[in-house]
Amino acid sequence: MNHLSLLLLVASGSALKVLVTGAGGRTGKLVFQQLKESASFAPVGLVRSKKAVKALRKVGGADDAEIVQADVTDGAALAAAMAGCDSVVLCTSAVPQILPFSIAKVLFKKVVLRRAEPGRPKFKFAPGGTP
Repeated sequence: MNHLSLLLLVASGSALKVLVTGAGGRTGKLVFQQLKESASFAPVGLVRSKKAVKALRKVGGADDAEIVQADVTDGAALAAAMAGCDSVVLCTSAVPQILPFSIAKVLFKKVVLRRAEPGRPKFKFAPGGTP
């Protein structure tokens, strides 16, 4: 859909259907809520878990038609969620896991060796979870 089509759609009074990925997260919920408050948009929240579905219902006041439970790494599920959408707002992110030994190493350098710059702990991403 090009810019002219979007302008015509907005001018016609039809709400733009917007898929919000990561709608179960902090930023995604805020984006979903803001879109829901506007008559110009019809948001659809994409969440990963049943817990996130319940939370979005509660916080965003969403009904079942406005929430899709799927994994963004599942191409078929993502394509189905995007069907009929005019735009997508990506609020998904990879969450790193801290490597426990790296914290011990930094603490040792700071507390025992009293280094001014002990370095930073190291992180890793779960398989398939890189940003």
